[in-house]
Amino acid sequence: QSTWGDSCLSGSKCAAGYTGLLCKDCAAQHFADADGECRPCPKLSSAAFALYVIAVVVLSLMACILVVLTQAKSTSTTISSSRDTEVFPSFVTRSRSIPPSLSLVVTAFQIAGVLSAATLSWPRTAQRALSWLSFASLDVNLFASECTLATFGAKYVVAVLSPLVFVAFVVVELLLVRAAKLVVTSLADLNLGALH
Repeated sequence: QSTWGDSCLSGSKCAAGYTGLLCKDCAAQHFADADGECRPCPKLSSAAFALYVIAVVVLSLMACILVVLTQAKSTSTTISSSRDTEVFPSFVTRSRSIPPSLSLVVTAFQIAGVLSAATLSWPRTAQRALSWLSFASLDVNLFASECTLATFGAKYVVAVLSPLVFVAFVVVELLLVRAAKLVVTSLADLNLGALH
């Protein structure tokens, strides 16, 4: 008898979409949804996985823009506070480059995504809504990755490397922004030198 709900039929046979020992695995062309049930792969599973890749790139661009904007703000705050320290030298404050509210929101989304997978008898609609918040953890299961990635090993590698790829994208984008700033300032210096 299977411990996985409706995945086993009588006579030691697996229900449609299930396979393996105790019928706990999804059969070919099936994936495990947020409820852990095996569903048929969508027709556009490759497009869904491409959407995941695009989402990682877009989120990294948004993170880069946020870091650049907060650094510009902290630079102006540092300049104004350096003027104040001439009068009040003991009141030097440290400014954060990333707003604490953003960190709290991302952490809350990650916790909600983890809670959706817990066996807490959530109503089905609440569990589905909470499971979509696991995008903050770059969860590959949201996009039916089992339909695109052939083996568990490939899915595992993508799941482990996704956060690293996200960070690498942000670092590369920040380096490109810094290089562009250097080029712009050097061109401005050259123009000023040519005017004199």
